[in-house]
Amino acid sequence: MEDKYPGLWHTWFSEQVVAVGWWPPRWNLELQSKYERPAWNLARHRLQKMRVGDRIAVQLKNWRIGRIGTILELRIRDEEWKPTVPSQNGDKGEMGRRIEVRWDLAKGPLTPESAIHLPVEARPNTGIWRPTLSEMSKQAFKRIEEAAQDEFNWAPIVRGFAKETTMSDFISVSPHLLEDGLRLYPYAKAREHVFHDGSRSDVLLLDRDGNIVVVECKQDAPAIRDIQQLRIYMAKAENLKTRVKVGSKIRGILVHGGARKLKDDVRREIAKSPKVEMVIFTVNVGFASSS
Repeated sequence: MEDKYPGLWHTWFSEQVVAVGWWPPRWNLELQSKYERPAWNLARHRLQKMRVGDRIAVQLKNWRIGRIGTILELRIRDEEWKPTVPSQNGDKGEMGRRIEVRWDLAKGPLTPESAIHLPVEARPNTGIWRPTLSEMSKQAFKRIEEAAQDEFNWAPIVRGFAKETTMSDFISVSPHLLEDGLRLYPYAKAREHVFHDGSRSDVLLLDRDGNIVVVECKQDAPAIRDIQQLRIYMAKAENLKTRVKVGSKIRGILVHGGARKLKDDVRREIAKSPKVEMVIFTVNVGFASSS
Protein backbone atom coordinates (compact mmCIF):
# COMPACT_ATOMS: atom_id res chain seq x y z
CA MET A 1 0.00 0.00 0.00
CA GLU A 2 2.94 2.30 -0.74
CA ASP A 3 0.76 4.53 -2.94
CA LYS A 4 -1.70 5.10 -0.09
CA TYR A 5 0.88 5.22 2.71
CA PRO A 6 4.18 6.59 1.33
CA GLY A 7 7.21 5.29 3.20
CA LEU A 8 5.37 2.24 4.59
CA TRP A 9 7.81 -0.29 3.18
CA HIS A 10 10.80 1.69 4.48
CA THR A 11 9.22 1.63 7.96
CA TRP A 12 8.67 -2.12 7.80
CA PHE A 13 12.20 -2.76 6.57
CA SER A 14 13.91 -0.64 9.22
CA GLU A 15 11.73 -1.92 12.08
CA GLN A 16 11.85 -5.55 10.83
CA VAL A 17 8.10 -5.87 10.92
CA VAL A 18 5.15 -6.47 8.63
CA ALA A 19 1.63 -5.54 9.58
CA VAL A 20 -2.05 -5.92 8.79
CA GLY A 21 -4.79 -3.32 9.20
CA TRP A 22 -8.40 -3.88 10.32
CA TRP A 23 -8.32 -1.83 13.53
CA PRO A 24 -9.98 -2.91 16.79
CA PRO A 25 -12.56 -2.93 18.22
CA ARG A 26 -14.46 -2.60 14.96
CA TRP A 27 -12.56 -5.58 13.56
CA ASN A 28 -12.13 -8.06 16.40
CA LEU A 29 -9.59 -10.84 16.07
CA GLU A 30 -11.43 -13.27 18.35
CA LEU A 31 -15.11 -12.36 18.26
CA GLN A 32 -17.63 -12.05 15.47
CA SER A 33 -18.39 -8.42 14.60
CA LYS A 34 -21.48 -6.82 13.10
CA TYR A 35 -19.12 -5.14 10.63
CA GLU A 36 -17.82 -8.45 9.29
CA ARG A 37 -16.51 -8.45 5.74
CA PRO A 38 -15.30 -11.49 3.77
CA ALA A 39 -11.84 -9.94 3.28
CA TRP A 40 -11.41 -9.50 7.05
CA ASN A 41 -12.70 -12.99 7.77
CA LEU A 42 -10.06 -14.41 5.44
CA ALA A 43 -7.27 -12.21 6.83
CA ARG A 44 -8.25 -13.04 10.43
CA HIS A 45 -8.27 -16.76 9.71
CA ARG A 46 -4.79 -16.61 8.18
CA LEU A 47 -3.42 -14.38 10.94
CA GLN A 48 -4.52 -16.97 13.49
CA LYS A 49 -2.77 -19.73 11.55
CA MET A 50 0.62 -17.96 11.58
CA ARG A 51 3.33 -19.36 13.85
CA VAL A 52 6.78 -18.29 14.95
CA GLY A 53 9.30 -19.69 12.47
CA ASP A 54 7.01 -19.38 9.45
CA ARG A 55 8.49 -17.74 6.37
CA ILE A 56 6.87 -14.64 4.94
CA ALA A 57 7.24 -12.53 1.78
CA VAL A 58 6.13 -8.89 1.58
CA GLN A 59 4.08 -8.19 -1.52
CA LEU A 60 4.50 -4.88 -3.33
CA LYS A 61 2.76 -3.71 -6.50
CA ASN A 62 3.51 -4.85 -10.04
CA TRP A 63 4.71 -8.38 -9.22
CA ARG A 64 7.39 -7.24 -6.80
CA ILE A 65 8.25 -8.34 -3.29
CA GLY A 66 10.06 -6.30 -0.67
CA ARG A 67 11.92 -9.01 1.23
CA ILE A 68 11.62 -12.51 2.62
CA GLY A 69 11.68 -12.92 6.39
CA THR A 70 11.15 -15.34 9.25
CA ILE A 71 8.46 -14.66 11.87
CA LEU A 72 9.94 -14.00 15.33
CA GLU A 73 6.86 -12.83 17.23
CA LEU A 74 3.16 -12.24 16.59
CA ARG A 75 1.68 -9.10 18.09
CA ILE A 76 -1.68 -9.22 16.35
CA ARG A 77 -4.19 -9.23 19.21
CA ASP A 78 -6.62 -6.34 19.55
CA GLU A 79 -4.92 -4.99 22.69
CA GLU A 80 -1.51 -5.07 20.92
CA TRP A 81 -2.54 -2.70 18.13
CA LYS A 82 0.45 -0.45 17.32
CA PRO A 83 0.15 1.33 13.95
CA THR A 84 2.99 1.41 11.46
CA VAL A 85 1.10 4.27 9.77
CA PRO A 86 0.88 7.12 12.33
CA SER A 87 -2.47 8.28 13.71
CA GLN A 88 -4.01 11.36 12.12
CA ASN A 89 -6.85 13.54 13.39
CA GLY A 90 -7.47 11.25 16.36
CA ASP A 91 -7.88 8.02 14.40
CA LYS A 92 -6.21 4.75 15.37
CA GLY A 93 -3.59 4.84 12.64
CA GLU A 94 -3.25 1.99 10.16
CA MET A 95 -1.48 -1.33 9.67
CA GLY A 96 -1.18 -2.00 13.40
CA ARG A 97 -1.42 -5.78 13.80
CA ARG A 98 2.33 -6.37 13.85
CA ILE A 99 4.28 -9.46 12.86
CA GLU A 100 7.90 -9.08 13.91
CA VAL A 101 10.36 -10.69 11.51
CA ARG A 102 14.03 -11.14 10.76
CA TRP A 103 14.82 -10.22 7.17
CA ASP A 104 16.88 -12.70 5.19
CA LEU A 105 19.45 -10.32 3.68
CA ALA A 106 21.12 -13.15 1.81
CA LYS A 107 17.99 -13.22 -0.37
CA GLY A 108 17.51 -9.72 -1.73
CA PRO A 109 19.08 -6.24 -1.77
CA LEU A 110 20.62 -4.87 1.42
CA THR A 111 18.68 -1.60 1.40
CA PRO A 112 14.94 -0.82 1.18
CA GLU A 113 15.42 1.35 -1.92
CA SER A 114 15.28 -1.77 -4.11
CA ALA A 115 12.80 -4.61 -4.40
CA ILE A 116 12.68 -7.99 -6.16
CA HIS A 117 10.77 -8.02 -9.44
CA LEU A 118 9.44 -11.55 -9.84
CA PRO A 119 10.03 -13.10 -13.27
CA VAL A 120 7.04 -14.84 -14.84
CA GLU A 121 8.16 -18.30 -13.74
CA ALA A 122 8.32 -17.21 -10.08
CA ARG A 123 4.93 -15.52 -9.88
CA PRO A 124 2.15 -17.19 -7.87
CA ASN A 125 -1.35 -17.24 -9.27
CA THR A 126 -3.50 -14.13 -8.85
CA GLY A 127 -5.66 -15.87 -6.25
CA ILE A 128 -2.62 -15.90 -3.99
CA TRP A 129 -1.37 -12.46 -5.00
CA ARG A 130 -4.50 -10.38 -4.38
CA PRO A 131 -5.67 -10.97 -0.77
CA THR A 132 -4.25 -9.24 2.32
CA LEU A 133 -2.66 -12.53 3.39
CA SER A 134 -2.19 -15.74 1.45
CA GLU A 135 -0.76 -19.14 2.22
CA MET A 136 1.63 -20.55 -0.39
CA SER A 137 2.87 -24.03 -1.11
CA LYS A 138 6.52 -24.80 -0.39
CA GLN A 139 7.18 -25.13 -4.12
CA ALA A 140 5.70 -21.68 -4.90
CA PHE A 141 7.63 -20.08 -2.05
CA LYS A 142 10.85 -21.73 -3.18
CA ARG A 143 10.46 -20.17 -6.64
CA ILE A 144 10.12 -16.74 -4.99
CA GLU A 145 13.23 -17.37 -2.87
CA GLU A 146 15.24 -18.35 -5.95
CA ALA A 147 14.11 -15.17 -7.73
CA ALA A 148 15.07 -13.08 -4.69
CA GLN A 149 18.61 -14.48 -4.72
CA ASP A 150 19.20 -13.45 -8.33
CA GLU A 151 20.39 -9.83 -8.30
CA PHE A 152 19.33 -9.44 -11.93
CA ASN A 153 15.76 -9.38 -10.54
CA TRP A 154 16.49 -6.47 -8.21
CA ALA A 155 14.93 -3.16 -9.25
CA PRO A 156 14.60 0.31 -7.67
CA ILE A 157 11.30 0.89 -5.89
CA VAL A 158 11.17 4.49 -7.11
CA ARG A 159 11.40 4.95 -10.86
CA GLY A 160 14.08 7.62 -10.54
CA PHE A 161 12.63 9.98 -13.14
CA ALA A 162 9.22 11.60 -12.80
CA LYS A 163 8.78 11.45 -16.59
CA GLU A 164 10.56 9.77 -19.48
CA THR A 165 11.12 13.23 -20.95
CA THR A 166 13.23 14.09 -17.89
CA MET A 167 15.42 11.07 -18.58
CA SER A 168 15.90 12.01 -22.23
CA ASP A 169 16.67 15.61 -21.20
CA PHE A 170 19.38 14.29 -18.90
CA ILE A 171 20.89 12.14 -21.66
CA SER A 172 20.91 15.04 -24.10
CA VAL A 173 22.87 17.15 -21.59
CA SER A 174 25.29 14.37 -20.57
CA PRO A 175 25.39 11.81 -23.41
CA HIS A 176 28.91 10.71 -22.41
CA LEU A 177 27.44 9.12 -19.28
CA LEU A 178 25.49 6.73 -21.49
CA GLU A 179 28.64 5.80 -23.46
CA ASP A 180 32.04 7.41 -23.63
CA GLY A 181 32.39 9.46 -26.81
CA LEU A 182 28.69 10.04 -27.45
CA ARG A 183 27.66 13.55 -28.41
CA LEU A 184 24.51 15.25 -29.63
CA TYR A 185 23.55 14.94 -33.27
CA PRO A 186 24.48 18.35 -34.80
CA TYR A 187 20.96 19.60 -35.34
CA ALA A 188 18.78 21.86 -33.22
CA LYS A 189 16.13 19.19 -32.63
CA ALA A 190 18.40 16.33 -31.59
CA ARG A 191 16.20 16.16 -28.50
CA GLU A 192 12.75 14.84 -29.56
CA HIS A 193 13.66 14.83 -33.23
CA VAL A 194 10.56 14.89 -35.42
CA PHE A 195 10.67 12.56 -38.43
CA HIS A 196 8.89 13.29 -41.69
CA ASP A 197 5.76 11.38 -40.59
CA GLY A 198 5.44 13.30 -37.30
CA SER A 199 6.82 10.60 -35.02
CA ARG A 200 9.47 11.61 -32.49
CA SER A 201 12.59 9.90 -31.21
CA ASP A 202 13.70 10.74 -27.67
CA VAL A 203 17.35 11.63 -28.35
CA LEU A 204 19.59 11.58 -31.42
CA LEU A 205 23.33 11.20 -30.83
CA LEU A 206 26.54 10.48 -32.69
CA ASP A 207 29.09 7.99 -31.40
CA ARG A 208 32.89 8.37 -31.53
CA ASP A 209 32.88 6.85 -35.06
CA GLY A 210 30.28 9.30 -36.31
CA ASN A 211 27.43 6.77 -36.42
CA ILE A 212 23.90 7.98 -35.67
CA VAL A 213 22.59 6.64 -32.36
CA VAL A 214 18.84 6.66 -31.77
CA VAL A 215 17.99 6.55 -28.06
CA GLU A 216 14.58 5.58 -26.74
CA CYS A 217 13.80 5.96 -23.01
CA LYS A 218 11.39 3.87 -20.93
CA GLN A 219 10.86 4.19 -17.19
CA ASP A 220 9.84 0.59 -16.65
CA ALA A 221 10.98 -2.84 -17.81
CA PRO A 222 11.11 -2.99 -21.63
CA ALA A 223 8.47 -4.70 -23.73
CA ILE A 224 8.60 -6.08 -27.28
CA ARG A 225 6.69 -3.07 -28.58
CA ASP A 226 9.41 -0.75 -27.22
CA ILE A 227 12.09 -2.57 -29.21
CA GLN A 228 9.94 -2.57 -32.33
CA GLN A 229 9.27 1.15 -31.90
CA LEU A 230 13.00 1.85 -31.65
CA ARG A 231 13.68 -0.16 -34.83
CA ILE A 232 11.13 1.95 -36.70
CA TYR A 233 12.98 5.11 -35.60
CA MET A 234 16.31 3.53 -36.62
CA ALA A 235 14.93 2.92 -40.13
CA LYS A 236 13.68 6.50 -40.37
CA ALA A 237 17.07 7.81 -39.24
CA GLU A 238 18.63 6.48 -42.49
CA ASN A 239 17.32 9.64 -44.18
CA LEU A 240 19.43 11.79 -41.84
CA LYS A 241 22.68 10.56 -43.38
CA THR A 242 22.26 13.04 -46.22
CA ARG A 243 21.90 15.99 -43.84
CA VAL A 244 25.31 15.75 -42.19
CA LYS A 245 28.41 13.66 -42.83
CA VAL A 246 28.03 10.63 -40.58
CA GLY A 247 29.18 7.03 -40.30
CA SER A 248 27.61 4.14 -42.12
CA LYS A 249 25.75 2.56 -39.18
CA ILE A 250 22.52 3.39 -37.40
CA ARG A 251 22.64 2.27 -33.79
CA GLY A 252 19.69 1.95 -31.42
CA ILE A 253 19.89 2.09 -27.62
CA LEU A 254 16.89 1.39 -25.42
CA VAL A 255 17.39 2.89 -21.93
CA HIS A 256 15.01 1.25 -19.49
CA GLY A 257 14.10 0.79 -15.85
CA GLY A 258 12.90 -2.28 -13.98
CA ALA A 259 15.14 -5.24 -13.25
CA ARG A 260 18.35 -6.07 -15.11
CA LYS A 261 17.01 -9.49 -16.04
CA LEU A 262 14.96 -9.24 -19.23
CA LYS A 263 11.97 -11.39 -20.06
CA ASP A 264 12.58 -14.31 -22.42
CA ASP A 265 10.36 -12.86 -25.15
CA VAL A 266 12.24 -9.55 -24.93
CA ARG A 267 15.60 -11.33 -25.24
CA ARG A 268 14.34 -13.19 -28.32
CA GLU A 269 13.23 -9.91 -29.87
CA ILE A 270 16.62 -8.31 -29.19
CA ALA A 271 18.32 -11.13 -31.07
CA LYS A 272 16.56 -10.13 -34.28
CA SER A 273 18.02 -7.70 -36.81
CA PRO A 274 18.78 -4.84 -36.66
CA LYS A 275 20.54 -5.07 -33.32
CA VAL A 276 19.18 -3.06 -30.41
CA GLU A 277 21.38 -2.33 -27.41
CA MET A 278 19.78 -2.50 -23.96
CA VAL A 279 20.95 -0.26 -21.10
CA ILE A 280 19.36 -0.09 -17.64
CA PHE A 281 19.53 3.26 -15.87
CA THR A 282 20.23 3.86 -12.20
CA VAL A 283 19.88 7.10 -10.26
CA ASN A 284 22.25 8.04 -7.44
CA VAL A 285 21.75 11.31 -5.59
CA GLY A 286 24.07 12.68 -2.92
CA PHE A 287 23.53 15.46 -0.40
CA ALA A 288 25.96 17.73 1.41
CA SER A 289 25.67 20.77 3.67
CA SER A 290 25.93 24.10 1.86
CA SER A 291 27.56 27.25 3.15
